[in-house]
Amino acid sequence: MKFFKSLWFWSILCTLIIALTIGGFVTNWLSQQQTSGHSQKEIGKVSGEIADKMTKKVESKKMKKEDIGTIIADTHAFYNETTGWGAINHLIWDDQIQEANNIIRITETVEVTGTLRADFDKAKKTAQDVIAKQDPEKVRLLHRIFHDLDKAVNDYENPDTFGVTETYGDGK
Repeated sequence: MKFFKSLWFWSILCTLIIALTIGGFVTNWLSQQQTSGHSQKEIGKVSGEIADKMTKKVESKKMKKEDIGTIIADTHAFYNETTGWGAINHLIWDDQIQEANNIIRITETVEVTGTLRADFDKAKKTAQDVIAKQDPEKVRLLHRIFHDLDKAVNDYENPDTFGVTETYGDGK
C-alpha cells in the first residue's frame, strides 16, 4: 500500500512540474505574439530605420506639405510597430528615447502654423516627458497624437479617433 501512495505522490509531482513547464512556454509564446510576430530585436531595427529616414527629411530644412505628411506617417508607423498589439508593455526605451529626440528636433525645425503648430508643440512637450519620465502612457499619447495627425493630414483610414489633436479634433 505504501508503494501506491508513493507512486501517487510522484505522479502528482511530475504532473505539476510538467504543467508548470508547459505554462512557462505558453506564457513566453503569448508574450512574443503580442509584439505582432516580431522579435524585440526586429522591432528595434525597424524603429532605427524609420528614425533614420525622418532625420534625413528634417536635415533638408525646406519641406513641402508632402514631406510633413510623410514624417507624420512614418512617425505613426513607428508607434504602430513599437506599441501596437501589446508591445507597449515591452517597450525598448532606447528606441523610444531616440524617437522622442527626433520628434523634438522635427517640431523645432519644421515651419507650420495654426492647429498643426499647436499639435507639434504638444508632441514636443510629450516627447520631452517621454525622455524625462520613461512613462508608457506618454508614449501612448505620442502614438495617439500621430495617429490623429495621420488621419487629418494624410487621410489615414482607421475608425479610431482619439481626439487628442486640434488639427483633427474629435473626428466629428
